[in-house]
Amino acid sequence: MIPVPFDYAAPRTVDEAVELLGQHAGAVVLAGGQLLLAELKLRRSTPPRLVDLRQIPGLRGISRHPDGGLSIGAMTTCAELVAHADVRAGARALVEAARVLGDVQVRNRATLGGNLACGHPAADLPAALLALEATIHVAGPGGRREIAADQFFVAPFHTALKAGELITEVRLPAPPASSGSVYEKFSHSHFYPLCGVAALVSLTEKGTVAKCRVAVTGVSLHPLRLRSLEAALDGQAPNASNIAAAAGKAGEGVIFVTDPFASNEYREHLTTVLAERVLARAVGLAAPPKA
Repeated sequence: MIPVPFDYAAPRTVDEAVELLGQHAGAVVLAGGQLLLAELKLRRSTPPRLVDLRQIPGLRGISRHPDGGLSIGAMTTCAELVAHADVRAGARALVEAARVLGDVQVRNRATLGGNLACGHPAADLPAALLALEATIHVAGPGGRREIAADQFFVAPFHTALKAGELITEVRLPAPPASSGSVYEKFSHSHFYPLCGVAALVSLTEKGTVAKCRVAVTGVSLHPLRLRSLEAALDGQAPNASNIAAAAGKAGEGVIFVTDPFASNEYREHLTTVLAERVLARAVGLAAPPKA
């Protein structure tokens, strides 16, 4: 189908983009366009104006902070995330999530900010950012603010973004010492995961778990942290039995959904299985090599 008529604007600065969004109620941001363009063609989305962010140079790129953290521009593509040495070194979970998002063509166009802003309940990148304790920076009519990743996703296709706001960058804290992070998913034929789990584990000098962060996507109304699992492994020796016991708590507090692709029971099973796998892998990356 052909989209309904709309105005098009390509601002050169964030402030100009915010102003253009505010001029028309219902105006939307165009980032990578992977979901939006399909919605326009199907006329499920009929915005009066598209504000294209691709001409704003400050929204793209990756930089490392002196403390080891990372700043990632909202218009950075998934392909750029996968290729960047600093992201591979300090945020492996994000690289693994970006690497399995869609196909090559999608990864070359899809952006970090667009993936987050659409609020898809089965998006890959949010799980990694939740496990990595990212902070999402936004700009809007009320100025600029920061939103913790675990406060950003609130319902299917609905985030903490207010009207007229756009994502400018995502910041990742420096990874803890002796830590590892990973992401793994089980997908159906349309690329989105039936279940995707990300984990970050850091170890103390004695080899016990100093920090455990685990997040899931694709199984509930929105991506979320598995806090019962995290608490179960915190302070424990990361052996196979403790990891299995902690993974057994993955479903606590989660409302699993049923759809034509999988039942809630199957998604709960997948969450337990994948949680155990990613925890074991993350511990393996965190543990110092044996002499």
